[in-house]
Amino acid sequence: TMDGIKKVQGRWFPSRFIFKDELKRNSKGTEWHIDDIEFDVDIPESRFSKAKLRK
Repeated sequence: TMDGIKKVQGRWFPSRFIFKDELKRNSKGTEWHIDDIEFDVDIPESRFSKAKLRK
């Protein structure tokens, strides 16, 4: 589920996500809270090198 929908840089985006495993009983799931996000940011090519991805 998602809530806390707000407009960020002209896009509607949820600030809270809850992922639950519906196949498991009493699953509390995983909850994400996003306090700050930026879109269309340039990411250097080096960020995706094999060495960086191993970390």
